[in-house]
Amino acid sequence: MVLGPERLFDSTGRRVYNEIHTADGWWDTQDLVPRGGTVVPLLFASDKTHHTNFSGDKTAWPVYMLIGNISKDFRREGSKRAWVPVALLPVPQKDPKYGQIDRSWHEAIARILKPIAELDISDPGYEWDCADGKVRRCYPILAAWIADYQEHVILARIINGLCPICEIPQTEMGHEPSSRVGGVRDRDPKSYQQALEQGNSTDAEYLASIGVRVEKNPFWRHPLCNMYRLWQPDGLHLLHLGILKTMMDWLVGYLRQGKILGRFNDRCKSIPPYPGFQLFKRGYQEVSTWQGKEIRTMMRFLVAVRGPILIDGVRSSQSEDARALACVRSIVEFRLVFGQRKHSDYTLSLLDNRLSI
Repeated sequence: MVLGPERLFDSTGRRVYNEIHTADGWWDTQDLVPRGGTVVPLLFASDKTHHTNFSGDKTAWPVYMLIGNISKDFRREGSKRAWVPVALLPVPQKDPKYGQIDRSWHEAIARILKPIAELDISDPGYEWDCADGKVRRCYPILAAWIADYQEHVILARIINGLCPICEIPQTEMGHEPSSRVGGVRDRDPKSYQQALEQGNSTDAEYLASIGVRVEKNPFWRHPLCNMYRLWQPDGLHLLHLGILKTMMDWLVGYLRQGKILGRFNDRCKSIPPYPGFQLFKRGYQEVSTWQGKEIRTMMRFLVAVRGPILIDGVRSSQSEDARALACVRSIVEFRLVFGQRKHSDYTLSLLDNRLSI
């Protein structure tokens, strides 16, 4: 159990990040609570889960909670029961009216988080009995919400397809920012709240231009919480089922255009057995649904499978095949670095470098 922030460094003096209490966010929050107070970062997770198409097409929408003071090595073990189920959200019927899912979700979450939203940072906080037998003045702060993109669209009350973190236009997403866009602003809950409270047509047009729904968001009133920073990097949804799956769809189209897709599928099926590798008896296109486990395995041998197919067309480093191979290699290397159990300033610079290729 961790009760305060720390700064860790490696042998070369570079900053190391391996737990929530080693990041700058906890340090910044600790400076804002009264002296002697204990910050309790609250991590929530929710996921609308489809159970079966039979027996009435059942669906559940559970919400789980965890405190960030617990070590990740402890909380990641299911037998430790560090994640606690706190609620089952209402699931609207099929073909709901416009905004029904959004409103019902926020009404239910507002009731769940009411004790946190009403916390006054200037007050002594909650007196809680800790595991070491001491009583501490604790300040529970909403720190992260783990969910897929569709749920974060509901949480942020933005238009589907936009970024929940910054105000980048949808036409610029997925590409390097052009000169006409300039510096993209991070989403600012205070400015949105002020614009909504003023209620004039100019402010309404401003909110609409950046994809924010003209409705109050209950998360705006949470103390020391920027709700647009609750979305944390998620290896499954963001990387494996997002970036990597999108890259594979692009790659299939590229290989089909070059009339070498058949060779790619044959090489995927000819991978010899190896401990920890999942063998593919069918080609990439022949598999109807790719899950995170299959994509993780594919990334481990994708460059070796694809490289020899394109190497004949590589006449220079600027050729189309060379650029395509460099793109795939950079994303595969990004995935390998991303999966490290701890990061440093060096590994973070490697991630930025891989994305810039």
